[in-house]
Amino acid sequence: MNDAKALWAISQGDAESLEKVIDKYSAYVAAVIRNKAGGVISRQDVEEIASDAFFALWQNAGKLFLPNIKAYLAGVARHKTVDKLRKMRQDLPLDELEDVISDDEPIGDMVEEQALADEVRCAITTLHEPYRETLTRRYRDGESVNGIAEEMGCSQNVVKQRLFRGRQMLKDAISDWLR
Repeated sequence: MNDAKALWAISQGDAESLEKVIDKYSAYVAAVIRNKAGGVISRQDVEEIASDAFFALWQNAGKLFLPNIKAYLAGVARHKTVDKLRKMRQDLPLDELEDVISDDEPIGDMVEEQALADEVRCAITTLHEPYRETLTRRYRDGESVNGIAEEMGCSQNVVKQRLFRGRQMLKDAISDWLR
């Protein structure tokens, strides 16, 4: 069963299709979570976050229009992992936090920069695919506008427009955090 058919079946309440999707993608989702967490969360936390990702798919299947389920699950898993890491950071006693951070870096600045970076990463996962891919290629991978246009089979103007709109969407997504 391909992803589009599985998504449609799940949107109709077919639990068996959800089980097939879980079987197909559970190892992938767990790997996404472990990579995002950098080895700081437990196996139980990985399982809980993965369950949350599949539950989100179950709840939102009727609203999704995706070429594949894998990208949606990865985005949700990354977002939920960042949430978990943020909560763990808030629960970490100050003396333990100070042990992790070197003395020459102001603690507040580093924590604030990391929190903003996490917020931006989460916001990027919520963008529609062309904007997410274009922003990622340009700013994370350092590709040129011309290179992105050639790879994606569109004009440079389309790439520039996606970058502009994508930055606006990110700004809107994190505006509450910036206040």
